[in-house]
Amino acid sequence: MDVKRILACAALLAGLLFFNGRLSAAVESDIVGYTTVRTTPGFNMLGAVFTGLDGEPQSVAQVIDGDFQDGDELQVYNKDKPFENRYTIYSYWKDYGGWLDESFNPATQKLVPGTAFWLKTPGRSVDITLRGAVVAGEYKYVSEAGLQMVSLGLPVALDLNSNANWSGLSDGDEIQVRKGDTYAVYSYWKDYGGWLDKDYVPVTEKLTLGASFWLTTSQAGATLSVDGISK
Repeated sequence: MDVKRILACAALLAGLLFFNGRLSAAVESDIVGYTTVRTTPGFNMLGAVFTGLDGEPQSVAQVIDGDFQDGDELQVYNKDKPFENRYTIYSYWKDYGGWLDESFNPATQKLVPGTAFWLKTPGRSVDITLRGAVVAGEYKYVSEAGLQMVSLGLPVALDLNSNANWSGLSDGDEIQVRKGDTYAVYSYWKDYGGWLDKDYVPVTEKLTLGASFWLTTSQAGATLSVDGISK
C-alpha cells in the first residue's frame, strides 16, 4: 500500500486531483491512500477500507476502480438482512454508465469502511484500485452468531494473531479465507495460540489489504478491533 501524509497545500492539491474530485472539507485524518489488488478469475472477497475525501462513505463506483467489462458483478453484503437476502447485486455495463443496480439504474449505494463485497470478474484477472481517505482511530467489528462476511474497515494487512485484538471468541470458531477457488480454514483455540491452521500451527500469514473473509462464531458479541492511525 502507498499512503501519503499531506504536509503542505501542494501535496493536498495533488491528492485531490488524484481522486478527480473537487476541493472539499477536511476529513478526520490528513492521510489519503490507495492500494492495488490483482483479482483471480471468478469470485473475489473484498471490502471497503477507505472513506471519501469529504469524510462521507463512497459510492459503489468510487470504492473500486479497474478495467471492468460488461457483465462483471459486485455483490455487496449486509449482515443486518436475513441470510438468504444479504446481497445487493450490481452489474457493470460500460455504455450505460458503469455499475448498475438490478433495475439498471446507476448504483448509488454508499459503502462505509468495513462493508464486505464479492467482485466477480469471469475468466480473467483484473488489477483493481481501492482509494480514498483513511479514517482515524480504531476499527471495531462485533459479531453475530453463525456465519458472517467480514471486512476490516482500515487499509491494514490483517495478521489474525498479531495486530488483531479479539475478545469473546469460543474454541472452535472459524475463519475462512478465499484462495482462488478454495478456502484456507483457520480455527480458534485460546490455549494453543489463538488462530490455528489445519495442522494446528498458529497462523502467521497476513490477509491481503482490502480482502474480506468468512467468520463463524458460536455466539454473538465476539469482537475484532484493530488500531488505526492517530488523528
